Amino acid sequence: MAKRREMKMSDLIDHYEKVGCFIQRGKLQGVPMKPRTKKLTMARLRNHVVPLLGKKRISEIGAGDIEKFFNDVTEGKTASDEKTGFRTALLFEEAQAQLAKCSEICRQSLASPSDTR
Repeated sequence: MAKRREMKMSDLIDHYEKVGCFIQRGKLQGVPMKPRTKKLTMARLRNHVVPLLGKKRISEIGAGDIEKFFNDVTEGKTASDEKTGFRTALLFEEAQAQLAKCSEICRQSLASPSDTR
């Protein structure tokens, strides 16, 4: 595949939002996420992964990039608050919990980017 046609991480996240937001484990594996779960999952990806890895092509992301991503999220470089509606907000400050969730979501989305369910 030509380098310019290769998917970037931000494109993969967009693709995941359209076709991949399914529960990945447990009794409900394969069931579409509920709207709030999908909203929180996508917010985590957009607030933590896209700013740090979004412009990189999938094949260019290596172990060093993942290590730097973990460190940056842990240090709070992507910490922010997002208003999601009247009197509601997503707080992105608990780095360890966010890091664990983001890494799990990334691992799942990278496992099968062409899965079109």
